[in-house]
Amino acid sequence: MSTGKTVLATTFVAVFLWAGNSLFAEDLAPAHTYKDGEIISSDLLNESFYAANNSSRLTNDEVVGTWSCDIWTKYQKWTEASVALYTLSPSGLYYEVANAYTVTFSDDGDGSYSFSSKAFPSTTVNETSTSYDFSIIENTLIYKHSDYVQASVNYREASKLPLNIISKTRFSIDNSSSVCTKQNLPPANPTSLTASVTGSDVTLGWTDNSADEDGFKVTRKDSLTGAWTDLVTESANSTSSIDSVTTAGSYWYRVKSTNGNGDSLGSNVVQATVTD
Repeated sequence: MSTGKTVLATTFVAVFLWAGNSLFAEDLAPAHTYKDGEIISSDLLNESFYAANNSSRLTNDEVVGTWSCDIWTKYQKWTEASVALYTLSPSGLYYEVANAYTVTFSDDGDGSYSFSSKAFPSTTVNETSTSYDFSIIENTLIYKHSDYVQASVNYREASKLPLNIISKTRFSIDNSSSVCTKQNLPPANPTSLTASVTGSDVTLGWTDNSADEDGFKVTRKDSLTGAWTDLVTESANSTSSIDSVTTAGSYWYRVKSTNGNGDSLGSNVVQATVTD
């Protein structure tokens, strides 16, 4: 038993040594935080279980979008005059360039995926962007260089790049000392949703945790196993909404923040019973 504990502790330290200053608390946060008296719905449980089971892997669809990548190294160098030299990290242990380059992963719409970048995955900056077809298999990025024929044999030149998954929106690359962070994300989800009933009016209140939402989608279902229906989208910075129901009964509510990049996870679920 003691040997197992020793191995576990060693692994834990190794993870944090690799991540350096690039691992944040939100990278390890659960999908939801539950409080006494809250309704634990199947929606919340499914989201939590999915996050727990899939937080350490990325798929082709999940990487689609633009990622900004930082670089650190023991050398102070760079290959392009227009890019600032590496600067010494606050710890003094290595040199770094924040937002050194970007990489854009795309769904080509025909079952294939591609990415383009002036630096990724080699981190050697080129004058023009380079594009490759790719697929992610077991957290390994496999990308195609070219096809050629030699001695009447068809060849496909491809490379593989292991990705260290920090979270669904952050990964690091061993051989290039890079950490890439996904950009243009949906806003943070609202929390602490409450409901109070006055006559036939259900007043909802929540905590706004985002600064970049366009609004808040209020959803309701009329039975515990029913489907969620959008009621209204409240404006940005809103923290309340009133639903005037026409039929007595029990209702369940949930709120999501939204912007041009999509919807957040939902808030906790609350139940309200109207008797009038």
